[in-house]
Amino acid sequence: DGKPCATIDEQATARGDGSPQRLARMEDNLVEVLRFVAGKAPEARIVVVGYPNFVPERTCEQFPVASGDLPWIASINDGLVRAQERAAAEAKQWLAENEDAEAMTPERLAAVLRVTPSTPGAAGATASDTAAP
Repeated sequence: DGKPCATIDEQATARGDGSPQRLARMEDNLVEVLRFVAGKAPEARIVVVGYPNFVPERTCEQFPVASGDLPWIASINDGLVRAQERAAAEAKQWLAENEDAEAMTPERLAAVLRVTPSTPGAAGATASDTAAP
């Protein structure tokens, strides 16, 4: 089993291109995007949807990784969540927290936004269908 992914990431981190550096870049990029969108649409309500927990408690057929890598993968998941939280706070935007492993569905997002879910580009869908009140 071992922890091959964690080992590779430790080596990449030592070279300056591991998960900590990539998560920091992702956070910086997200802040930049949120500020750009807010600048283009100052009246818009921008919502960053919290990243769900995608790491099972143990390996399984659907998640075939080395059991030693599970803590590393969980740390990546946590890093994604923290990067989103910090980026949303820094860009002064809303964060819809995902408190469990359930994926954010259009219905759950609509409940957060208090809007009617709509598939962009669907027949009959308009901008007002998904506009925040």
